[in-house]
Amino acid sequence: LDSLLDPRAFSGHGAIVMRADQLILWDAGTQSFLNLALHVDGTNKAWKLFDRFEEEGYGYTNPVLPSGSALWFRSSTTDVGKVSVSGEVVMDAAVTNAIRPGLQLLSNPFSDEVRLGDLSIHVNATAHRFNVNVADQIVLWDAGTQSFLTLVLNVSGTNKAWKLFDGFEVEGVGYTNPVIRPGQGFWFRARNAFDWVETNKYVDGLE
Repeated sequence: LDSLLDPRAFSGHGAIVMRADQLILWDAGTQSFLNLALHVDGTNKAWKLFDRFEEEGYGYTNPVLPSGSALWFRSSTTDVGKVSVSGEVVMDAAVTNAIRPGLQLLSNPFSDEVRLGDLSIHVNATAHRFNVNVADQIVLWDAGTQSFLTLVLNVSGTNKAWKLFDGFEVEGVGYTNPVIRPGQGFWFRARNAFDWVETNKYVDGLE
């Protein structure tokens, strides 16, 4: 948290929690909301658990924010302020990943939620219309069913699309376009080497 939101940019207090800036964020580990307030001790500022704010030496925390995390900020003042959020941003117009034959772990190189079919990984990947054993495959976790999906790259004419492994040889059945969530990885089984080039959709909006 501290590397993303510098505590020095916020207003804190040494004793009274309601006079300190607050953050509310989702804790995936405990499946509950985490309420933090900014504590001041001399020149030091640090985020502290809301319900332990007045306890000496207890409750300081610097949690990990998984990719795609959101948080709420509550200001303790009515003053207009400015907070800078820092983080690593891919500035390149495109990212190239070298895919090698065999099994490898991949993920969307940009911090967004995207459908598998909207990624360009299939452009130069190996596809087949009937034979599941000669086409590239993806194994992806499906949060809805709490199970892994095995997808195979199917081709019909010039069109490529991902199809469920167990429905691959059934004409017109099994096509799917699941969502890849921010930070989510997937296993990719490549039959041949190729370059996966993904275009940055956000570079024009970066300052």
